[in-house]
Amino acid sequence: MLTGGTSIRHQRKLASLWFLALVASASAFAAGATLAVEKSPIVLGQTESVAVTISVTEPAGEALRPLRLAVNVGSFSPVQRTAQGKYRAVYTPPGTRFPQVALVAVWRESGADAVIEFLRIPLFGSTRLPIGAKRKSKVTVMVADQSFGPALVDDGNIELPITVPPGVLEAELRVREPNGNTLTKRLPIDVPAYNRVTVGLVPHAIVADGKERARLDVFYDKAEAGMKESRLKVTASLGTVTFDHAEAGRFVYWYRPPADTGAPAVEFNVSVDGDARAKASARLILGLTPAARVVLRPPGKPMRADGTSKDKVEVVVLDNEGLGLPDQKIDLTANGVAMKGLSYQGNGVYRTDFTAPNAFPAGGLIQFVATTPSTDGTPLQGVANYLMSATGLPRQATWRLTPAPIPADGHTSAELHLDVRDEAGLPLAGAKLVAIASHGTLGPVEEEGEGRYHAAYVPPQNIPDGETLIRVVDSTGLFEQRIEVPMREDVRRFLIGVRGGFVHSLGDLMGPRGGVDLSIPVRAGGVLLWFSVVAQVGAASQTVTDGSGALSTQSELVFFPFSGRLAVELYAGRRLALQLGAGGGATYARYSTSLTGERSVAWGPHALGFVGLTLAVGPGHFFLEAGYTWAPVNAPAFRVETGGIGGAAGYRLGIF
Repeated sequence: MLTGGTSIRHQRKLASLWFLALVASASAFAAGATLAVEKSPIVLGQTESVAVTISVTEPAGEALRPLRLAVNVGSFSPVQRTAQGKYRAVYTPPGTRFPQVALVAVWRESGADAVIEFLRIPLFGSTRLPIGAKRKSKVTVMVADQSFGPALVDDGNIELPITVPPGVLEAELRVREPNGNTLTKRLPIDVPAYNRVTVGLVPHAIVADGKERARLDVFYDKAEAGMKESRLKVTASLGTVTFDHAEAGRFVYWYRPPADTGAPAVEFNVSVDGDARAKASARLILGLTPAARVVLRPPGKPMRADGTSKDKVEVVVLDNEGLGLPDQKIDLTANGVAMKGLSYQGNGVYRTDFTAPNAFPAGGLIQFVATTPSTDGTPLQGVANYLMSATGLPRQATWRLTPAPIPADGHTSAELHLDVRDEAGLPLAGAKLVAIASHGTLGPVEEEGEGRYHAAYVPPQNIPDGETLIRVVDSTGLFEQRIEVPMREDVRRFLIGVRGGFVHSLGDLMGPRGGVDLSIPVRAGGVLLWFSVVAQVGAASQTVTDGSGALSTQSELVFFPFSGRLAVELYAGRRLALQLGAGGGATYARYSTSLTGERSVAWGPHALGFVGLTLAVGPGHFFLEAGYTWAPVNAPAFRVETGGIGGAAGYRLGIF
């Protein structure tokens, strides 16, 4: 018989295989729950306590109901939830040392129909086995593929420490004598009887109204196939227990307390005929336990503020053990407005329909608040925030036209860009938009994604009288956006201009200028660039006379600045436009003096910056320019600054 002993070392690897095999059988027995021990194997007399992780299937909302454990031998600490579907408890084995199996009942506190699962934890026994053999013999004991020894016999007797997994009833003794003889003997392992009954009771409390009932599941590990229910004795301190069915060692009973009882609780006792060690008990509270928690479940699907969409709102009232409570007075509001029609669904769940408002609430938020009285007079509240989905209809749109303003030339391709938002201020995808232009041609509205849309627009050939508008509407007609199209006169594609102006070099040279230019406007994205080639002519003369007036010298200068220019249009209105530009080129100058009668020519570089203002009139535009030109011409015979501060005016004619 295994009756006790001290702790030992043995081959843990093989022992672990035994442990894993038994855990695998437990998992197969209870497909919905599994159990893992932090350190294995559990050896009675050596393992003081061990952490256990229970894994269960946990649909959304199930975590409200606490997980319960019951065990036939040993005890569990309170269960703690560590993650979704993961729970932890500390198991303390029994004080006995012989091998046995802890039968663990696992269930969730979810009412009389809760699923109760039964899992197994193998507990290894430990002892010291007395063996007699010849002096100097070596002895080895094999227990279920575990080897203990060899140990040397000194005085004819030895006590060999061994561990035994549950369910093993025989060991093999191997003795090798000093003369080489080998003896083998089978040794029976006598394991004392232990309690092999575990019960699970659901729920832990009911109202004694003659209607509610509880379920008691009894698991007897020694139940052979076809075992009669009559061997089990299940008694209640009040009323009677009714047998329902049996399957694979599980015996299911139902209990309904008398409706007129004033007893606070019922005690259940379980025993088995012919197995004195098989005992279990459970306690059922009679009466309504106080509410301790209120949980609100808002609608589970997106709803639009259309005044017609409906979905369920649930209120769950629980006691401090996680049991759902009936007959509760509940006040339910949505954004402060009372909701009616809560009906009890069982297991502490109350339900009603929520109809979406016909106007989008501020921020899209609906706050549900459920209030129920508590025993101390302080109301218990459950709060849930629910975000409404937008109606899928446009509420606002920001727009952008490129280019802007658009030249009324009948061919420039412009783009209308829309950023469409719903009533929640979020980008609206899939909007059914139609756009119509009062003048010009507007293509279909196409979606780009993330609430962005665009349409191609071609302006009319001339600026129409009055405003040019684009109306954007949705397919329902409930949304409309009016867009005023900024237009300008046709800037033409190629222009020839004449100019005249005046330049002061800030020195001795100043005078009028004249010239011609060729201009080409080019659009780069939303910016209009002006490329120009300008040729000008200027002249100056100087007469120098001596003091007597008898001798004088006449000098003449004619110069021709040739430049290329680039200007950026900073502003454009319907007719008026402003440019900022720069350029450079070369100046050809011819100088002559009557003093020597010689003529000299030379070239010099020049650079310039300017601002320009244009006014569209007729087939072209008038322009005004002001700027500064650096244009020195240096030659052996003369030096002159042909640039300076100046202004010019002229007219450019659009050729096409």
